[in-house]
Amino acid sequence: MNPEAPQTPQPPRSPRPNHIRALLGRAHASLAMLSPKYFTYSAIEFLYWMAMSAASFTVVLLQENKLSSSQVGSVMALINAVGIIAPPLWGMISDKVRSIKKTLIICLICGGAIYALVPLTMKVAMGPLFLGIVLLPVSSFFRVPTNSLMDSWMIRNTNHERNMNYGSVRLWGSIGYAIMAFLIGVIIKKLGSATITFYLFGLLSIPLLIMLFCQRDGRDAGGVKKLSFRELKLGRLLKNYYLVVFLLFNTILYLPVAGTFTFVPYLITEIAGNSNDLGTIFAIKALMEVPMLVASAYLVKRFGVVKMLFLGGILYTIEQYLYTLCGSIPAVVGVMVLHGMGFGIYLACSVSYIFALAPRELSATAQTICGALSSLAGIVGNLLGGYLIEAYSVRTYFGVAGTIVLASLLLFLLSFVIGKKLLHRELPEGVLRPQGNL
Repeated sequence: MNPEAPQTPQPPRSPRPNHIRALLGRAHASLAMLSPKYFTYSAIEFLYWMAMSAASFTVVLLQENKLSSSQVGSVMALINAVGIIAPPLWGMISDKVRSIKKTLIICLICGGAIYALVPLTMKVAMGPLFLGIVLLPVSSFFRVPTNSLMDSWMIRNTNHERNMNYGSVRLWGSIGYAIMAFLIGVIIKKLGSATITFYLFGLLSIPLLIMLFCQRDGRDAGGVKKLSFRELKLGRLLKNYYLVVFLLFNTILYLPVAGTFTFVPYLITEIAGNSNDLGTIFAIKALMEVPMLVASAYLVKRFGVVKMLFLGGILYTIEQYLYTLCGSIPAVVGVMVLHGMGFGIYLACSVSYIFALAPRELSATAQTICGALSSLAGIVGNLLGGYLIEAYSVRTYFGVAGTIVLASLLLFLLSFVIGKKLLHRELPEGVLRPQGNL
């Protein structure tokens, strides 16, 4: 055999153009992460969720005032009842005046002021009730809509910025929530009371309000003509099949999810005898949202927003069933890790999914309607939970909750079969895999 001829060394191959474009895209995205706007939006999310963390200990105060589980469930249901009316009302107002920011500021000021009065009036009799219990739903009329308004304002502004995505900004909200929840847990242990949390919400809102006052309203700014409610044509939302189906799915899903934070303290008390570890557990949950929010943009582009919504729902289902097996605080912490992961995925995808489906001029209304329906689910979930815990046990409640979440996922899956096969309505490709920023 003839020996093989020596091969001439080949020069190194240059990267393919598509690889270069991908590298440049990542470089642009990294630069966007360092822009002043990114830091500003991240700071706003950080401060907002620090304040909202302080508002997450209502159940602890009610327990301190010796309310039974059914009474606590009834109070939380009343708060959620107010949440049915308030979010769409404030959403329509913001769309009408073309300023989400101004509406958000009004709600934060009024909600914070009234919320601070709650512990001061818990012993003030007002007929068969105490004034503090009456003020809780009144403060919620302003406080609850801020969640949907903040999401709508933030996703609109981040989409307006090149190479900036909602998830990378929202993760700082989870970090702020985690830090504050942990600190509040330590404070409650030292003081033996959750009263201070009602004052912290207002105090933490002050720097947040200062930052919001300094911001423009993004696409809403610039002297755009205010619209009447008739000109908004709200009926367009009801004619959007996939949006209506998602709102229904989200409502059923939130029947148990909305009650998780109400009744997890009862599980912790059953295991440990008190709820002193609640702040630490909530902090761990919030921290686990961060990696999923970081990865949300990539995951949606890789797998599509619908599949990621399913993944979030599956994690919620597993979470609810696992609570029935928890026998120690570390076990509860482990399950809360699942909740944080599921919430991180579901939050980023659901907000973007609604934003993509709804008409742009009705985006705030659509987000707040979703918040209102979640509150409706919270009413049923809290009432059902309070009854199940009193009649059976907290573990029975979580078993039922897991079954409800699973049923909502099956309904959501069936809706796509009906939409495509029977109604012949295709979900837009831009919704399945958003080309913009998530």
